[in-house]
Amino acid sequence: MKRLLIALFALSIGTVPAKELPVLKPVGDKTLLHVDGAPYLILGGQVMNSSSFDPEWMESAFDRMKAFHINTVAAPISWQAVEPVEGEFDFSLVDSLIKQARARDMRLVLLWFGTWKNARSFYLPEWVKTDMDRFKRMESADGGRLEVISNLCEETNAADTRAFVEFMRHLKKIDGAENTVVMVQIQNEVGLLGDTRDRSALARRAFEEQVPPQLMDQLDKNKQRLTPHLKQVWALPGYKMKGTWSEVFGDGIEADEIFMAWHFARYINRMAEAGEAVYNLPMYVNAWIGQLEIGIPGKYPSGGPVARMMDIWKAGAPTIELMAADIYAFYKLRCEEFSRQDNPLFVSEACALWLGDRWSAPAKAFYTIAEKQGIGFSPFGIDHDHYDADHPIGVAFAALENLKPLIVKHFGTENLRGYFKEDEETENSITIGPYQFNITYQPLLEDCYGLIIRNGENEFIFAGNGARIVFVPANPKDHPGVSITLVEEGSFDAGGEFFRKRLVGGDETIGTAGIKLPAHGYDLSHHRNNMSIQRVRLFLHPPRKEGAAQGTDTTPEF
Repeated sequence: MKRLLIALFALSIGTVPAKELPVLKPVGDKTLLHVDGAPYLILGGQVMNSSSFDPEWMESAFDRMKAFHINTVAAPISWQAVEPVEGEFDFSLVDSLIKQARARDMRLVLLWFGTWKNARSFYLPEWVKTDMDRFKRMESADGGRLEVISNLCEETNAADTRAFVEFMRHLKKIDGAENTVVMVQIQNEVGLLGDTRDRSALARRAFEEQVPPQLMDQLDKNKQRLTPHLKQVWALPGYKMKGTWSEVFGDGIEADEIFMAWHFARYINRMAEAGEAVYNLPMYVNAWIGQLEIGIPGKYPSGGPVARMMDIWKAGAPTIELMAADIYAFYKLRCEEFSRQDNPLFVSEACALWLGDRWSAPAKAFYTIAEKQGIGFSPFGIDHDHYDADHPIGVAFAALENLKPLIVKHFGTENLRGYFKEDEETENSITIGPYQFNITYQPLLEDCYGLIIRNGENEFIFAGNGARIVFVPANPKDHPGVSITLVEEGSFDAGGEFFRKRLVGGDETIGTAGIKLPAHGYDLSHHRNNMSIQRVRLFLHPPRKEGAAQGTDTTPEF
């Protein structure tokens, strides 16, 4: 009898389903990360490059990030730290990060700093750095060695892949049942600075070889969906299907960039394939995007996964699930470039503290998640002293966390929209169903932003700061006017019910045709930490009956 009970117990344990691995799944016409089988929004923060190598520092950093309502910490893990001696591995830093995240019910995105980081080969183990014959470097036109490992060096590719596989195997061993780590980034901002392509003898020979049929077949298959830049480059020589890189893509810098992109993609794809075979977590790469030097590879890292090279990377690295964007300028434009049907938007870095961009994270987070319906947002340097306890990222992430069930419910639909004031913009207009929302930004506040969720035929949720929103009919011929029937300020409880903090009206709205975010009378308060979540019910005026007085509906001045 005892043996029977033991056997039945063992059988029951064997039938308990394991947690579903983190995975990217289609949601409507978008894609969303799922963790433990449920939709997951990355409300993230990336620590500075050296922070994760100091467990004591990370203890306090994790506490600060938890207070900001950050749910996902992006932290580097370097090849140099993991394999200081060839063939001997030390994953104590990985274990420490996972332990610290679990203690606070947070998740991790781990960044593998291997062969390249920011277009340099800095985080290599010492035994790789000092063996320049085995681990080949790129070269300048005058034959000088560069501090950049060649993306054609099979020895480095094999060694980095072995270390990465051991890293992934360790993650599976200690975290396969917990899903603390939800994604892995391979390398960081790869590419070549200072020239359009590697000029070493190895690279020159490869450049004179035939373009791989694998690349040409993918370009031909997706010809009508290629980025305009790549399609134009290929079109000029006549859409050739065979030839050297110059014969197929021309004699200019465009062919150089495509050549470099292909070989970076192939190098990283070999790592991703091997890592996936051990532990199938979502893997991605990130791009150093040219800011002022648009279209000049070498001014930004040539061959990196920038938007104009995305089709090359998709062909060369099919195991990589997305190209993430590090956006430090032209935010809306870059979000548009990286948000594609085959590339869910993830802003892995943003907000350049070194350029004085100290306050824009809340606005960009709202825009990324609500308007572009990206999988997440992660400002860089979140453990920097500037992000103190009073930084507005806290109230912004708290609001997004509170609204997550509604965001997820309407993700991939036209019922979820977002906006923010970029540069000198003063206004915006958004249409959802029969309603048009005319948004005016507060002139005294730089960081104006918000989201709109249609949560019923005539019910909307508004959240944000620094804006006035007036409601008008999208089609005045059908409905000559719009009125407010109810405005409530509050938040959602754990059960998804709206908890009303107060009714709003009078000076805290714009008459009966608009609202203020936040709901302050007379607009006396202009502060970055202001935040308001409002539930608003609207009423569309019916068409006038024939013979009725033909007055004019007006919108109150404000």
